[in-house]
Formats: sequence, structure tokens, C-alpha cells
Amino acid sequence: MAHEINTPLASIALRAESLLKVASDARLQAIDSFKNFPRYLKTIDEEIFRCKKIISALLEFSRVRRPETRVTDLNALAEKATDLVGHQMKLKQVTLSLKLETGLAHIRADDGQLRQALIALLMNALDATPPGGHVEVETHGDGADTVVLTVADDGSGISPENLDKIFNPFFTTKPVGQGTGLGLAICHGIVASHGGEIRVDSELGRGTRLSLVLPVSGGVAART
Repeated sequence: MAHEINTPLASIALRAESLLKVASDARLQAIDSFKNFPRYLKTIDEEIFRCKKIISALLEFSRVRRPETRVTDLNALAEKATDLVGHQMKLKQVTLSLKLETGLAHIRADDGQLRQALIALLMNALDATPPGGHVEVETHGDGADTVVLTVADDGSGISPENLDKIFNPFFTTKPVGQGTGLGLAICHGIVASHGGEIRVDSELGRGTRLSLVLPVSGGVAART
């Protein structure tokens, strides 16, 4: 299905780009009735790109596979994920910090999937946090059989009426074109497939804490 949609979109995009090049001709731009055509073509090109992003996100959402688990160091995973998004945080002048519990129990997990989930939470936090704000990643144990990975920000927060909707597919409060509404839905699916849950604590105007609560591998605590 995705191929059947992407193929005509690619064809439309190619022709829109060709028309944009033609539209830059000064002789055409001198025609009063033609002046808006370059802007229209640019909008078409941007919307095609947005459609392709939505299709890609839909494919990712539909293909959340069964986790291929192995013993995973959650602290090391957090360090890798924050390293990947650190540059984007700096560009927006958002401070990113780590608060990792020493001796944290290892878990049995698909580290690639959990890293994907953590990056989704970090990007959401970045979007919600203004320049000069702060995002923190924290790990800690919660009893003998559970570990918690939290992403906290001091951004815009989530309104009470939206708290129970944020994991619904396609739900987003971002402006049109800036989000598919699938990031947190995919994250929720990944965590659920690991036997875990996501806890949300948010206050409008003060920030949000999203915590991945995950079972320790077989209750056996291999230590960092």
C-alpha cells in the first residue's frame, strides 16, 4: 500500500520541482497573473514531503515488531540516546543533563527499540521546551523488580484534558505540518511489548515528566 502511494507522490514531486525551476524565469514572473505560481508550487512540494513523512510514520507504527531481547544496560542506553540528540538541544539552547543511578539493575530488553522510544521522548521534550530551558534524563530502581527511565522538562506542559489522549495514534497539539501524532503511540507500543508502562506527570506551564517503567530481566540484578 505504501509503495502504491509513494510512487505517484514521487512523480508529483518531480514535476513540481521541474515547474519551480521554470517558474524562476524572470519573463514569467513579470506576468501579473503568474506571480503566485512559485509560492503555490513550493506549497505543493512541502505538502508532498509531509505526506511522505506521514506514510513513513504509519509504516513504522504498523511494524512495531516483537522485541529481540538481551541483557541491556539502561544507563548506557540513556547516554547513547542523549548523545544523539545533544546537538539539537544545543542549537535550541536547551540544557540536557543526565542523572543516572549507580548500580542500576540491568534489564532484558531490545535496546534498539528502547533507544527509539527514549529518543521520541527527548524530541517531544525538546519541542515543548523554550530556549534557556532544561531537559533531564534520570534512571533509578523501583523495588527489586522494576527500573524507571524518566525524561523531564520544564516546558509548556500538557493540559489536563489532553493527558489521556497523548498516546492515541495521530493525536498532536503541534501546528499542522510539525508532527504526525505517532511518536508517543509508537513509544507506548514499544514499552508495552516489554511488559512495561509509561507514567505521565505534567502541569500546564511548568513541564512534564514521562517515565518508562520496565521490569528487570527475570528479577536478576546484573549491575552497572
